[in-house]
Amino acid sequence: MYTLPFLFLVSGLLSAAIYAVSTWTPLMALVFRDLQSPGALYFVHLFMLGGALMIAFGATYQLLSVVLGREIWSRKLGFVHYAFFALGTILLLVAFLNFRPPDIAFAATLVWISVLLFAVNVGMTMGLAKKWDAVIFSVAGATFFLVMAATLGWLMGLSLAGWIKLPHLTPILLAHMWFAGVGWFGLLISGFSYKLLSMFYLAHGMHLWTSALWFLSGFFGGFSFFIAGPGRIWLVGPLLLGLASLGYALHVRQIQSARNKNNPGPGIQLAVRLNVLLPALSLLILVLSGWLLREKPGHETAVRWVALMIGAYLLGWVGLTILAYLSKIFPFLWWTARYGQRVGQGRVPTVNQLLNETWTQRLLRLVFALTFSTVPQLMDKYSIEGIPPRLLPASSAGCS
Repeated sequence: MYTLPFLFLVSGLLSAAIYAVSTWTPLMALVFRDLQSPGALYFVHLFMLGGALMIAFGATYQLLSVVLGREIWSRKLGFVHYAFFALGTILLLVAFLNFRPPDIAFAATLVWISVLLFAVNVGMTMGLAKKWDAVIFSVAGATFFLVMAATLGWLMGLSLAGWIKLPHLTPILLAHMWFAGVGWFGLLISGFSYKLLSMFYLAHGMHLWTSALWFLSGFFGGFSFFIAGPGRIWLVGPLLLGLASLGYALHVRQIQSARNKNNPGPGIQLAVRLNVLLPALSLLILVLSGWLLREKPGHETAVRWVALMIGAYLLGWVGLTILAYLSKIFPFLWWTARYGQRVGQGRVPTVNQLLNETWTQRLLRLVFALTFSTVPQLMDKYSIEGIPPRLLPASSAGCS
């Protein structure tokens, strides 16, 4: 069983490393010039698909087994899912770099199929649960939003290739981003946090209502982009997200208050700080982003602010929280693979004995510093010299 999560986690970490190197290249400029340029799409999907989503798949397979106390429904289907997703992601990134719409559509189809395979595997596994709690509900809701985000991305890929016609791409793009960022990652991370924090703090108790607010936020926030009119309805999603973030932060504080273990490790401590502070920040990011997009469409400063805010949410909360939990999950998987068969047959070191918490803490601090090291530069006017014209926005390419 542990080979499957390992496969996803190692692949995700490799993609995250490639992404980290890419942040210091001129390609980063495209994210702040035009979010829909081929170069920006490559950059965003390298992080979201190759890094964050790949790691999230591996963590879900592992943690769902822990929560349910049984293996996933089909390990073979999990490997098929990995093959489709890995191949689709690689082809999609190459297609973005070469800007070949038919290839983009084909690769998007592979990614979409892989998400459906994941949804079937997870759905059948959750169907075996004796009782649904906040964790299971969160995984189910997050999987629903992942399917929605993948479907919208697939449709946009088909439209880009000219295989289908979509009347308006902007609301589809915004809903795609909301379903992925808030619906999938937000609900999945908050749901698993209830289990992980309770486990590592030796505290107990979960609140379903905060998970329900996350779900409602993702649902109304995503579908509000398709509703025509003055646009006031779009506030429902961010407002529900604010309530969910507040309830989530309070619940994290309750878990800390009820703890029977004072030091859960540097990774969990970082996750707690992020869980308390950044969900509230995400509300400000998303509300202000919506205001800028509606009040100043196409304005260069507004676009850079929107890119900065989306990046802060995805990197600051989603990315760092995933890495914080991974500092606990990955060593456990490695220990199980190496020592699991030897338990009860002699002296076996514990996971904590093998970990150097000082170095773990230093590594997390380094990742945290590197993540935000580019923030002072994000509002500057990046030079786009040296970037191939096919990766530039249409306006910039035409001027070169």
